[in-house]
Amino acid sequence: MSLAAGMLTLYPQLLPVAKWSVPVCLVLWGITRFYLYGVEDMLTSAAGCLLILGGFSYASYLFTPMSELNGTVAQLIPVTGIFVELFAAHYRNQE
Repeated sequence: MSLAAGMLTLYPQLLPVAKWSVPVCLVLWGITRFYLYGVEDMLTSAAGCLLILGGFSYASYLFTPMSELNGTVAQLIPVTGIFVELFAAHYRNQE
């Protein structure tokens, strides 16, 4: 963690790259859920959809100014997708 903070302090031009990597990673994580597990499992499909939607909503939050309510919803969608994916992974491991 301190290495990342040090890199961002020494090279402030990396800050937009770090800031925009979060929505890109969320979208890619959601796509891999469909690629690895298909659409047979309803919980995994919901997690993949929420992660993809969360990536796009978080990117729109970073790109456009929003009210407090819209910003909260834009940040709540990825969090919900992550929790649904953790829940789906728990049940996948038990099978």
